[in-house]
Amino acid sequence: MFVLATVGTDHHPFDRFVEWIDAWHAEHPDVEVFVQYGTCERRPEAPGSQWVEGHELASMMQRADAIVSHGGPSTIIEARSNGTVPVVIPRNPALGEHVDGHQMRFADFMSAQDNILLARTQSDVNELVTRVLAGEVPAPPVSANQSATLQRVSSVIDELMAQPCRPLLGVRGRR
Repeated sequence: MFVLATVGTDHHPFDRFVEWIDAWHAEHPDVEVFVQYGTCERRPEAPGSQWVEGHELASMMQRADAIVSHGGPSTIIEARSNGTVPVVIPRNPALGEHVDGHQMRFADFMSAQDNILLARTQSDVNELVTRVLAGEVPAPPVSANQSATLQRVSSVIDELMAQPCRPLLGVRGRR
């Protein structure tokens, strides 16, 4: 089992996030956890890195059995597109974690639509991550638009693969 936890790239520290992930991991030491911790002053007990390249984060999201993220729309959408309903801990501006409450508002909206699992407390994190890993949270459905796009791409690939290969004749080199 693998849990990816990411605070994103905002410059405000998000130590509460790291504290909550550390507490969950302390109770589940057999689970592999990676924490992208950004500018947090608190360094996680679990393995992690301050920053992660986009392609590396995408690869970890594909591999993750559970994703815990900040409330950034982009990260939430990416987690869902990788087949995971993320556990979301939105940054709280009252705690100096962001400049405004947009993550809290977005997380409330997404939670009301059952698109995320909203964690407002350490207890919520404990319960929700454990539920995701236990398979109690179904993967997000593929939208009709995604499904149609995938079917079209698949048929184009099938058409291309059905065409006979022709050898390259008369290939000219540089002069």
